[in-house]
Amino acid sequence: FHRSARCAGRNAHDELLGRTLDDVGEDRVEQHHVAARNRVEAHTVQRDDRALHALFEKAWEWEMAESPLWASTLGDLRWNDRWDDVSLAAFERRHGYRQALLRELAAIPRASLSTPDQTHYDVFKRQYATAVEAHAHRYHLIRVATYDGVQNSEQLVDNLRFDTLGG
Repeated sequence: FHRSARCAGRNAHDELLGRTLDDVGEDRVEQHHVAARNRVEAHTVQRDDRALHALFEKAWEWEMAESPLWASTLGDLRWNDRWDDVSLAAFERRHGYRQALLRELAAIPRASLSTPDQTHYDVFKRQYATAVEAHAHRYHLIRVATYDGVQNSEQLVDNLRFDTLGG
């Protein structure tokens, strides 16, 4: 049952639009539903964004532990007493872990992330997918490159702190 635009209680604006009281009530209900849906979607985005950031944190900590020289160069001295493990077993272990990280990433629905985190997701995925693909081509066995290899070992002295126990 619709009341005409001239019913008591109607404001002039609604009368000009020719809307009924029921239409206005339906609009309010629809606005309420849209707001509730937006809150649910925002909660989902926040939850998935948090899951993505937790994965980033996990991967970062793992990368620091796996590459103590790089960590020390960045100022993270927790592994300052170690060298990178360049054994074949370590390369295989790292490869498996990177594959596992990609599986964890795939479990996070990209479409439910905020726009900036969709970009972060894509960059992270590309970096780890590239590392996994490089492993298949045995790229990890190339120990010398322009910026990576024994020819640049002297840079360690510039990048690392050398403290003594005696002060």
